[in-house]
Amino acid sequence: MTRLTVTPRRLFLVGEDACIPAGERTSHLLAVPGHTPATAAALAGVYPSNIILTIRFRPSGVSLAFLSKKEAKCQDQYLLANGQQGIYSPYMPRLRLVLYNEQTPIREAEMRLKSIIMGALATGLSANIALAADFPQRPVNLIAPFNAGGGTDLLLRGLAPHFAEALDGNVFVSNMAGGSGTVAASALQGRRPDGYQLGYFSVTVSTIQPQIKDVPYGVESWTPICSIAASPTLLFVKDDSPFKSVEDLTTMITANPGTYVFGSSGPGAITHLTMVSAFAGLELLDKVKHLPFRGSGPAIKELTAGRIHFFGDTELLLKRGDFRPLIVFNDTRLANFPTTPTAAEAGIAAPLNELYLWGGLFAPKGVEPEVVSVLEKACEQAVTSDGFQKFARDSGTVIHYRGAAEFDSFFRAQYKVNKSLIEAAGL
Repeated sequence: MTRLTVTPRRLFLVGEDACIPAGERTSHLLAVPGHTPATAAALAGVYPSNIILTIRFRPSGVSLAFLSKKEAKCQDQYLLANGQQGIYSPYMPRLRLVLYNEQTPIREAEMRLKSIIMGALATGLSANIALAADFPQRPVNLIAPFNAGGGTDLLLRGLAPHFAEALDGNVFVSNMAGGSGTVAASALQGRRPDGYQLGYFSVTVSTIQPQIKDVPYGVESWTPICSIAASPTLLFVKDDSPFKSVEDLTTMITANPGTYVFGSSGPGAITHLTMVSAFAGLELLDKVKHLPFRGSGPAIKELTAGRIHFFGDTELLLKRGDFRPLIVFNDTRLANFPTTPTAAEAGIAAPLNELYLWGGLFAPKGVEPEVVSVLEKACEQAVTSDGFQKFARDSGTVIHYRGAAEFDSFFRAQYKVNKSLIEAAGL
């Protein structure tokens, strides 16, 4: 039985939403300041536990909206208690029907509401379908966990316009640096799983940092959306550096222990592992110093200024300045640098001879499958677009797209495999 009541300046929300305090699971009373008795309505009854019925106040009357249980959050409901004109949700469905206004008799409004609700339930209204159909309703934020100017930042800014086109919406890139990427990941993992905030996390942020640092996230914290790239890293120097070859590295560092400094985007980052793998593999690690930075951007500035001597990142970043590669951590030489030896050719043994900066988009755990599907398809369309393919060719980015299910499996496998790399690097 569905029951409708109209109460002056009061609104009842009904359901099994976690926002409702214990003992009030059949009705929830919220004050609605600023509204007349004619603009307040309430519903009590039984309907699917995954659907929350909400009432939306407008100057023209009262409207109805069905929301997914996960989207009807406390902060949304209490906007009404604070006197705002409606419940805000990024997933507000398009079903918004005026039920009551000053010219409509109360009894007629009650019957109209009852008819609408029962009809919707009888036809199997699905809030989740509405969510997917409406997504996105606001801009999607791609979060780079390092400063602007680094390899991750550049890749995301190359992807963003094509991702936006595929979503038929707006996409923007923001930076949240610190902790070798863990600041951004730690912040994102606790946020609302609505699909509007996605982090681009590399192999180190997602699979290595959680195993060497005390961070609030792990392998079970994410909804993987798609993988995008897998680029080999390189050790490089300034173009006018006296280091011209691997032999120069060995000779000069051995002759001047403690003199030369390598930079990284942070402890445990792929840039750090590249340097550790190079110098440990050449048995020079105890003869060089490490200076970590908050992202590749600041480190590159210091390399350009000559305050550090070595850095390791992808071809994308190397080509942003006047730098010369000395070693590539790939199984073969790169087409753009055919004279640069592989790590194996330089004498660096496995497992330190191959390093790839793979990365992909992650959302907090719990994103609705329908929204994951929308994001996954948009990612594939963006990655395979002519514009991003050209960006990849120009920057040396090695594209490796995986869909959500495949990426999830790959990510979990990498989490286990990279434990051996952590041990080899002494982290």
